[in-house]
Amino acid sequence: MSYPENRENELQGIPNREGTVPKEKLQLTVAAITLSGPSGTGKTSAANLLEQRIHEITDISIQFVKVGELFRHGQKQRVLGHAKRDPHVDRILDDIQAKHIRDATLEKPLLLEGRLSGIIAKQQKAKHPSLS
Repeated sequence: MSYPENRENELQGIPNREGTVPKEKLQLTVAAITLSGPSGTGKTSAANLLEQRIHEITDISIQFVKVGELFRHGQKQRVLGHAKRDPHVDRILDDIQAKHIRDATLEKPLLLEGRLSGIIAKQQKAKHPSLS
């Protein structure tokens, strides 16, 4: 017996009560997905799982940007060069995130993980209403 909620779950690529997933691949309907929140809350772990699941159900290789890694890489370069921390580093990272969000399309989707990625996405959507 099939329940209406099972069919809806199947369409979303979520296993139904019988544990099956539809054979046809699904399509993303958004160009950018953001995961944001404080350090240590599991953003990266959740994003890794989400990236894998998106690929499984859509056959799409989503562009995955981890802002924390960008920050740590930038800081490592500064330490190796014995330079002081650039007081504008946060703004630089915000600008990088904003550009990634603006450049995301359904054909080239984005998964962006960072402390403020959701806020930056909201700001970009307000500035550029054509973004979806």
